[in-house]
Parts: sequence; structure tokens; C-alpha cells
Amino acid sequence: MKNQKIVVVIAAHSGDFEQASRLINWIGELDGKLPYWLIIAVDQTVEVPRFTALHEAAKKVFNFVRTITLKVPETGWKPNTMFMYCAKYVHDNFSLPFLWLEPDCVPLKPGWLDAIAGAYNNSGLRYMGAIIEQTGQKNLPPRHLTGCSVYPNDAFETFDKMAEVTGGRQAWDIAGGELVATAAQNTPLIHHFWGEPKKWPVFVETKTPDMPENNVMLDFIKPEAVLFHRDKDSTLIPLLRKAKPAAELTDAELEKLTAPETPAPNTTLE
Repeated sequence: MKNQKIVVVIAAHSGDFEQASRLINWIGELDGKLPYWLIIAVDQTVEVPRFTALHEAAKKVFNFVRTITLKVPETGWKPNTMFMYCAKYVHDNFSLPFLWLEPDCVPLKPGWLDAIAGAYNNSGLRYMGAIIEQTGQKNLPPRHLTGCSVYPNDAFETFDKMAEVTGGRQAWDIAGGELVATAAQNTPLIHHFWGEPKKWPVFVETKTPDMPENNVMLDFIKPEAVLFHRDKDSTLIPLLRKAKPAAELTDAELEKLTAPETPAPNTTLE
């Protein structure tokens, strides 16, 4: 099966830069060299030697790497600034869709990116990711596509028309709400579990009755998933590393997983 390629985008600031570094290194452990393009966007608060080292490490994992820096304003919804900048950058410089891969995402098995790219290509829809249904939380739409998803090349044009996004009043995925969810493929390949504020999933090898409710084991993750979000404190990768190495997806498994369901940068490194 010939997969449509997608651009992978990882954006990081000084607070989650080390997690972004661990993510890229983990991808290399899983897959070796990937025939995909990677865009790394870093806030200007990250020192040049740090993101230069990350750029060089990423070149060992992805076929093409471009690192850009941007200045994130002190006010407003900072993740929106990074997302919109990157979405416009992809739109202006590439003619491919992109996967927004946040630093607290964790690929789960070799072949994960081929599976996601193939499923998106077969879906025929503009977006693909985990669609979350409203369960009573305040200030949330009835349905929304989570931020860590695959976006069309022109996604910037859609979100740029939303005052909640450009005005920094609401996260882009929440502001997109039903409009984006209606045009999205809900995929089992991405297991999204946000948890609660300051109470995200914490992965443990063995759980005992006295542990907090948000402590979970590897079997918490849906078996069909190839990407998990969110691993806020980096407890998942060590457990995956200790677990029996997962075999690379067979052609039959890949076909099943990907079958469709009913402004210029301040710094650039290449």
C-alpha cells in the first residue's frame, strides 16, 4: 500500500524541551531512520546550543529536518501561537498534511507513523485523530478533535478565521469544536487521555490498591493504538523500553489499521 506522506511537527518551549528530546530519541529507538520530514519549532527562550544539538540528533531519525525558532508572546494562549505559526509554515513551505506531535505524545510500536499516514490517506477526510465527546465538562463543545492529530495543509486558513484562536481566548482544538470534528476521522490509532488538571496519567509497572487513581499500567492503553497522549511526566517510555520489544506491524496488520471507517522564521536549520 502506498501511503501519502505527512510532515511531522514537534513544537517545544523551554519547559518541555527535554521531553521533546526524549520523544525524538525514542522514535529513533523504535524505527531507526524514518522516510519522513520533521519540522521542529522552538520558542526563542531555548538556548541555541540546545536546539542545535536536538536538530543534529533528529537528522539521524528523520529523512529531512528543519528547525525554526519563533517568539511566543507573554500574553494570550501560548500553544495557539506555536500551532498557528507552524500551521502557516507548513502551508507556505510544503504541500502535505501534517501530524501535530506534542512533546508528551508517545509512539507505541514500530511502524506507528506509517499506520497513521496510511489511515489518514484512506479516510478521505480533512482531519484525523481522537474525537472527544462531551461528558459534562464546563466550557467544552459537544465534540472536538484533540490537538495531537493530522491536519490538512490548509488548516491555518480555517483556524485563522476563528476569533477565539487568533485572540488567544481558547485553545485551537476546543475553538474548532464541532466544525472540525465533523470533517475528521475518529481513529483508534491515537489513544488520547488527558486526565484532569495536574492529574494526568502516571504509568507504573505494577499497581497496588494504595496508589492514586491516575496511576495506570501498560494495559490501560488500547491495544489498537500506535500513539498515546498524554504522558506528561515521561513515565511511559521507560516501561515500553522494559517491555518485550513489539514486532513491527505486518502488512496485514497495517492494512487493517489503516482501512477507512463508515510569517518567516527567525532561525532555520536544515
